[in-house]
Amino acid sequence: MIFALKSSTIAVLIIGVLLLLAGVTFSLQGMGIVGPSQSFMYNSNNWILYGSITAVVGIVLVMFSLYLFAMQRRKQQVSEPAVSGAEKPSSVSYEDSKTS
Repeated sequence: MIFALKSSTIAVLIIGVLLLLAGVTFSLQGMGIVGPSQSFMYNSNNWILYGSITAVVGIVLVMFSLYLFAMQRRKQQVSEPAVSGAEKPSSVSYEDSKTS
């Protein structure tokens, strides 16, 4: 089954991933692990906190977009009737095949 996501779900997912990556980067800079030592963010406890909050917001948005994806998929599955291979239309009825 091919499923098309709504553009709003994709946008929420992209924003969530970007916030998550930015938050991790901010936290690592605040810890002094990455980034130039001349940066105002380097070895700063404030940026560890800001980065952690940003990363958590990103995680929440990613989880929310996955929830939206699941709801859209469920809605599509409910609206489409199931087709089984056992229900083949027959042009010959049972009575016609008895007389042959």
